[in-house]
Amino acid sequence: MNEASLKGAVLSGMLWMSWGKAGRAVLQIGVLVVLARLVSPRDFGLISAAFVFISFAGIFGQIGLGKGLVQHPSLRPEHTAVAFYSSFLLGLFLTSISWFLAGAISSFFRIEALVPVLKIMSVTFVLKSIITVPESLLQREFRFNWLANLGLVSYAFGYGCVGIALAFYGWGVWALVSAHLAQTLVYMVLLLFARPISFKGRPERQAFRELLYFSGGYTLGRIANQLAAEGDNFVVGRWLGPVALGLYGRAFQLMAVPADIFGDILDSVLFPAMSRTQQDTQRLAHAYRRGISLIALLMLPSSVIFYLLAPEIVKTILGVKWTAAIAPFQFLALALLFRTSCRMSDALSRASGFVYHRAWRQGLYAGSVIGGAWLCRGWGVAGVACGVLVALCFNFFLMAQLSLKIVQMSWKNFLDAHIPSILLACSIGVAAHTTSVLIFQWSQSPFTVLTGTAVVSVCCVMLLIFAYPKFFLGVDGLWMVGTLRMHFPTLQRLRLPDLLNSEIKANHG
Repeated sequence: MNEASLKGAVLSGMLWMSWGKAGRAVLQIGVLVVLARLVSPRDFGLISAAFVFISFAGIFGQIGLGKGLVQHPSLRPEHTAVAFYSSFLLGLFLTSISWFLAGAISSFFRIEALVPVLKIMSVTFVLKSIITVPESLLQREFRFNWLANLGLVSYAFGYGCVGIALAFYGWGVWALVSAHLAQTLVYMVLLLFARPISFKGRPERQAFRELLYFSGGYTLGRIANQLAAEGDNFVVGRWLGPVALGLYGRAFQLMAVPADIFGDILDSVLFPAMSRTQQDTQRLAHAYRRGISLIALLMLPSSVIFYLLAPEIVKTILGVKWTAAIAPFQFLALALLFRTSCRMSDALSRASGFVYHRAWRQGLYAGSVIGGAWLCRGWGVAGVACGVLVALCFNFFLMAQLSLKIVQMSWKNFLDAHIPSILLACSIGVAAHTTSVLIFQWSQSPFTVLTGTAVVSVCCVMLLIFAYPKFFLGVDGLWMVGTLRMHFPTLQRLRLPDLLNSEIKANHG
């Protein structure tokens, strides 16, 4: 692809993935609203404990071969064959091991009821091993319309239909287990229909070695990243119990949904795009700066809103029995930028082949999450959330340092990219706090305070951007708006204020 066609493919992919992730987020919130009233915190804690092991062990079911297919500059059928057969055999092995080790794992967590849950959940290793190759090839081919829609449909069926129906009939934790299995199975079937696996090539040692260098570094980094992702759940589950884990897990999910949505979009689309331009440092530098600026513009104001409206968000979405999740959610809400921006750095480091530099940094991050959660466990789930916040901030600067080294960018340039979003977040914070206080005096309904403040905050954002575009969007934000209008004719019909229009023309290029 030339630069213009690659830029168009990236923007198209981001829009498709935004559609898929936004649709899934709406479904997730709706499903969570229902399930939180049908399933107990203890049952949520059981499934969270199972995912600690399933998520970590799943890394070894693929050993990064799928990402190797996306990153490799000259893919052959032999690479595809090696990735498929290796992933499938590892999936079978992990299912067998998980079945026999379920008792030992449940004893380690001190949760006896975890044994049957782990045994049934281990089936997903085989299902996900079949998914690896077709999913990676669709990503490499920029067919994000399929990936977005398949993810949406499978989640709607798995959790929206199977999960809620079984929870309604009192299945408890088994409703959550069945929902996850149904989602994975439907996604696998639809994915094989969208991108059938070709068996023209035969597995060969040379193809395996070519994938192994990248895959080895990627897997080391993913192991550390998974330790970081599940380390806090491990500490809460083992030392504070399943009820505390259920509370912490839902608080973390409320924070992680927006961060993971946008982070997944960036990672899915930018990783293959950056892989194609991995030798062009200047293009990578432009992409990185614009990416972190866009992330900050979206995440910093959202972080402020989530922190201020945490009581209303928890009571509206989860219900009043989950009020103990408010304090940990407030701490975690402050980490939105740190969690999301690292996904941009991850994509850049992997696309550029710096997988081993990324791996040791992820190791430090994992240690800081587990250490911070353990040291702060005496203050309950809120203390654990505070420890995790510090660890996420630490990882943010670690990965930023690696990214700046790769693209040869200064820290001053990095800071300049965040200034407009900081100004926007501070302004929206003042408006949101004032609005929430005034609405609360009129009505103490959490839903009323939440919706009223959200509407006023969105209106304030639009007003500030239209009135002072260069001040609150910055050069990179103006470039993004101009690029979207240039590549999508529908957006060109939108009438913009003269000041914003002139700033876009002046800064686009």
